Amino acid sequence: MRYKLKSTRHAKYLLHAHLVFTPKYRKKIFTNEHLQTMKEAFESVAKKMGFEIVEFNGESDHIHLLIEYPPRLALSKIVNSLKGVSSRLLRKKYPIFKKIYPNLPIIPQTKNPTNVGLD
Repeated sequence: MRYKLKSTRHAKYLLHAHLVFTPKYRKKIFTNEHLQTMKEAFESVAKKMGFEIVEFNGESDHIHLLIEYPPRLALSKIVNSLKGVSSRLLRKKYPIFKKIYPNLPIIPQTKNPTNVGLD
């Protein structure tokens, strides 16, 4: 697969990051409906911040996300926005998350945010 470099006035870039989100205590709590809600939340954050979701996949205890982002965005800011928006939306839409995690974050940390390279 050939990738095309993106450019700004002062840089050419192609930055990808692979993110894995896990719920607190790695509980198997995500259903297909929850994953779809999270995908929609992630896409809205991506549109607002100016990065692209290349791939989204999830199971009951984790979510994989491959993003392409410009150099002006810090990966930590992207991760914090994704976690915050998705947590608020899940708590608001599904009461089970309020019961399981009353005062704790649903996604406490992101496992291994890695940059993806090309061969």
